[in-house]
Amino acid sequence: MPPTQKALIIWDVFRGQMTSTVKNRLELLAVELVPVPANMTHFFQPLDLAVNTAAKNQTKQKKNLFLGILQLFNKS
Repeated sequence: MPPTQKALIIWDVFRGQMTSTVKNRLELLAVELVPVPANMTHFFQPLDLAVNTAAKNQTKQKKNLFLGILQLFNKS
């Protein structure tokens, strides 16, 4: 990522990821942190489903294609 480009992370307020060490590192990397308040993550579930489901489906298709080709080679 170019140094001038910023990134955004939206995550819950789990204490393990909200340490000063993590926050400082994100700041150095020009990553903006948007914490989701406790008991509010369900409001972001549609985003999670839309993005992650598409990525997982594509990964599964590529894996299945690879395994199918691998089986063809193993049969010969």
